[in-house]
Amino acid sequence: MSKLILPKVYENEGNKYPQHKGKYKLSYSQYSSWIDPEYRNDYIVQYFLGIRLPDGIWAKYGGEVGTYIECKANKTEFPVFEMLSEEDKGFLDSLDYPPNCLYEDEICVDMESFVTQGFTDRTELLAPQSLGIKDYKTGNLDKKASYYADEAYGQTTLYAYQKQQEGFEITYSRVCLLGRKGNNMTIKGVYYPIKLSGEYKIIDTPYSEERAQAVLDKMRIAAEEISDLYKVYLKFFT
Repeated sequence: MSKLILPKVYENEGNKYPQHKGKYKLSYSQYSSWIDPEYRNDYIVQYFLGIRLPDGIWAKYGGEVGTYIECKANKTEFPVFEMLSEEDKGFLDSLDYPPNCLYEDEICVDMESFVTQGFTDRTELLAPQSLGIKDYKTGNLDKKASYYADEAYGQTTLYAYQKQQEGFEITYSRVCLLGRKGNNMTIKGVYYPIKLSGEYKIIDTPYSEERAQAVLDKMRIAAEEISDLYKVYLKFFT
């Protein structure tokens, strides 16, 4: 197999994994964009051409929800939110925020020829060597619950795998799906802003080594596909 070349490199910004600094990297979100035909071209534009695309409205809203949860948990100052309503903030305030948790906890998985960087939304430290992983998502509860329950969804599995490699027992791995409604559009004179529904579902994504291996294998295949195309780009367009 020829040497892998990817557009992004791990910088070790948090100084947590210095042994991986300078290695090629592929995040789970980049992997998700690559394997989705709807977003593959966006991946190429952003990471091959270096053109920053604006966040889609759903990603922007989800990002604000995640930032609010992180600031609330860490008791840090809130930034200005463009999309979150006071009702949204009140609902997010009502979620549980145990004191034994890390938010935006970095993980970096060694994939030999590259690394995978990510950040858990919440790592709950249950004992000296056991923990739970929780990822917060927003979406339609009826339509998206099955997506995150499917074994093909691998983000929490990837995070749990790295924590296991670091010596932790995985007590739970799950997604907290926060109900979302609205579309930020005006239909027949009525405006429907995006907002939280005030409901949520806890979706278990049980960790197993077999499930982790399947995720790792898929990411390696995606990395090889990206590398092959990126080499063509480098040869003819740089």
